[in-house]
Amino acid sequence: MAKTDEVVSAKMIPVVQGIVDWIEAHIFDTLSVSAIAKKSGYSHWYFQRQFAMVTGCTLASYVSRRKMTIATIYLTQTQASIQSISQCLGYEGQAAFCRTFHRHFGMSPTRYRRDTPGKESNMQYPLRVGMEIEQERRSAAAAAARDQRMVFGVMTRRAPT
Repeated sequence: MAKTDEVVSAKMIPVVQGIVDWIEAHIFDTLSVSAIAKKSGYSHWYFQRQFAMVTGCTLASYVSRRKMTIATIYLTQTQASIQSISQCLGYEGQAAFCRTFHRHFGMSPTRYRRDTPGKESNMQYPLRVGMEIEQERRSAAAAAARDQRMVFGVMTRRAPT
């Protein structure tokens, strides 16, 4: 990643986290990538690119995986019908929901419910972006402070204040 990309991504962290939080609050609605990008205040193309740089996944993939994670919870912990689960998650119809589910898990929702209760593969839990970047920043600052206290390869103590 180029230096300018790192700076842009760092500036976008609070924006992306705000959008992730908004997605979580509206996960049961019909969500489109363009509507979500518009909510960010940036252009559709720019926000999608920044979202991917900050999170490592596309916006569409994140929303779809979150909805599929919730679907698996409903499938394994309730007796709700596939139709009601698809409606609850904001899908236009049961067929669209089943296609998306099959793409993620390689099986139908009915088969998943029957064969794999409690399985947690392909789950997407809510993102908390920027934590790794903050940890790297703290580690770099600690290393810099440690390097400043090294004199000829020997650790020196700070003078008491």
